[in-house]
Amino acid sequence: MSDASMFRNLSFCERLDFAKNRADHALGDNEGPMNPFLTPQESIALDLIFACMGEPRINRTLDAYMNIAARAPKLVALHAEINRYLQQIAASGYVPFEICTFKGSSPGRERDRYYRYEKFPTSMSMETIRRAWVKSGMRELQRQQRLTSQAA
Repeated sequence: MSDASMFRNLSFCERLDFAKNRADHALGDNEGPMNPFLTPQESIALDLIFACMGEPRINRTLDAYMNIAARAPKLVALHAEINRYLQQIAASGYVPFEICTFKGSSPGRERDRYYRYEKFPTSMSMETIRRAWVKSGMRELQRQQRLTSQAA
């Protein structure tokens, strides 16, 4: 059974555990675990990666995601393209939205204590883009495609 068909048969909770385990080990032993959930900046990065490739980000089949992962350019090229696009947005004066973050929630409280708004990014680090690619699972799909094509 292939990894793709095995992943399709997992329940939602099993997929969530799989994503968390993948993210925990994505950085290697030296750097500690990675939170499996995308930060707002990483979500924007992933949206822009898919936009750069002319593809919608959501509601795709696993095979479509595997095809997109196989066609994705290298991280350096994605970084340059995303930052070019963000600079164009900044130069136009258009701000799509502000990012609202919450802090200070304690157990048993209904609401978060502190919130703040951050401006829409005008550039992103290569690390933010890499983490978005890893957390989304696209990096693993990219590796699987490369191994499959090398074996053929």
